[in-house]
Amino acid sequence: MQEIQSDIKFLSKKFNFSERYARDIFLEARMKNGVYDFLKCIDLYVIYRDKQLEEFNAKRDKLAEVRAEIAQFKLEILKKDYHRTEDIELFLGELTSRIKSKVLSIPNKGARLVTGETEITKVEAVLKDFTDDILRDLSDYENFEILEEVNAGEDQETI
Repeated sequence: MQEIQSDIKFLSKKFNFSERYARDIFLEARMKNGVYDFLKCIDLYVIYRDKQLEEFNAKRDKLAEVRAEIAQFKLEILKKDYHRTEDIELFLGELTSRIKSKVLSIPNKGARLVTGETEITKVEAVLKDFTDDILRDLSDYENFEILEEVNAGEDQETI
């Protein structure tokens, strides 16, 4: 087979590479200083393009996976499997405020009922009843008024 020789300027123009990049890609086709085997360069270019195509396909597949994950996430948001951070912060703030106000009301309410009581078991029973009532009220968190306010504000886009 006949050898066709070429220089790096010709190769860089034909393959649309910079001279430096062409030197790196066609290194195996170098015959001597500044002279390259053109047919070998074509083979190396085909290998290079195949590798580029594989990398492109891998990136495209990864992009498709990410898009599918985003679509799944959006679907779960629409199904209300996820909540906005602002909604959670608002809910927790309201919950904390309710707990604080109910716990702080125990001394006022309890003091009236245990005034003059000398038996410690009766005082404990009254305080336990107050505590149980508070915990029962707080355990019914789905009926908090704040949830209605949050649901009313869901007209805004979540993503």
